[in-house]
Amino acid sequence: MVGVFYRDNRIPVTLPIIIAITALTRMIILQSKGLDALILSMRHLEIFLLSGFSLYYEP
Repeated sequence: MVGVFYRDNRIPVTLPIIIAITALTRMIILQSKGLDALILSMRHLEIFLLSGFSLYYEP
């Protein structure tokens, strides 16, 4: 990310967002048996918001 910043003079944000989506998805898969339905739906909403932001983000 530092190399891209110095080359393009902008900070790439989409890659960390994709990593966060992957981490949230793995957390849902591993902990879904013990989670409440409300917490599980909040996790899905977080993934939806992050994916929407990464789709429409243009630096």
